[in-house]
Amino acid sequence: MPATTAEPAKILETIGLVVTPFATLTGLLYYFGWVRTNAIFAHYGIDANLLGYSPQDYLLRSAGVAFRPCAALLLAAGAALLAYRVISRASAGGWAHRRIVLADVAVLALLILVPSVGVLLGAVRTGTPLLAAAGIVAGSLLLEFAATGWPIAGDRRPERLIRRAVVAGAVVVGLFWSFAIHAQQTGERVAGSLRMSNAVVFSADDLALSGPGVTATKVAGDSAYPYRYEGLRLFVYRNGRWFLLPAGWRGDNAAAAIILPDSDKIRVELRP
Repeated sequence: MPATTAEPAKILETIGLVVTPFATLTGLLYYFGWVRTNAIFAHYGIDANLLGYSPQDYLLRSAGVAFRPCAALLLAAGAALLAYRVISRASAGGWAHRRIVLADVAVLALLILVPSVGVLLGAVRTGTPLLAAAGIVAGSLLLEFAATGWPIAGDRRPERLIRRAVVAGAVVVGLFWSFAIHAQQTGERVAGSLRMSNAVVFSADDLALSGPGVTATKVAGDSAYPYRYEGLRLFVYRNGRWFLLPAGWRGDNAAAAIILPDSDKIRVELRP
């Protein structure tokens, strides 16, 4: 191949090697933040779309709690590299020895991969989703290691690229699935341990707010906000809306979340 043709190809390949991991990591962090945020608000029966979060918001909301899965991802990458080195050294003997080692690796990969895919598709219910997600990643990589070390007559570069693209897709599916499971679990734990400020709503009109622990009183006189509602908790203020919960919220239909658009007809006081 002429040098003038090879150079752009090498440059594009180098750019791909640098950009692809960062793009994948950004996608994982965004997905982690989105799933975690939805899990928190779904716990209280609130549609997270009402908050109007931007992609940057989801990335920022994931940054503080994604260190553990990202660290696990780095450790898994190191483990994959180590496994590849071990398999390469173990199969460095004659062809008979290599065939035995690589066949064992392929069998191990299938034993890990098949049940994991079964859990993903809902056909197998014995394994946990998080282990199944890790199994998809590990099994796919082990199969690729075995295929790489097994010399096949007529194995051409386009076929290898297609095979590795399929493996890369399986790895990405496993990574997103594992991040989604961890984000869901994290969001549910956060939702169950939130400490909210007390909120008192003063309104110019009767809002008819109700719920367990909510009390409504009407102030006598010429007050600009004659209606007062106590027994509320502030969940979040976002996108020009007050998201409130009754003080006696227990996760049932009797205690629905209250969403009030901010306006000059209401005043909200927050207290410890």
